[in-house]
Amino acid sequence: MTTRSELEWLKGRVHVVREVARHSTDGLDTWMMDGLAFLDEHGGHAVVLVSRK
Repeated sequence: MTTRSELEWLKGRVHVVREVARHSTDGLDTWMMDGLAFLDEHGGHAVVLVSRK
């Protein structure tokens, strides 16, 4: 599961992460791939990040 802070970090650096993903032969951490999939699915509209207590 991707944490809130990881998703916020990823959202601000999507262009960098996509470039790394294109050139990575060993694969990326699951949280990066999950986060990219989430941002792709929800692109173009507001995303509210919440945390569990």
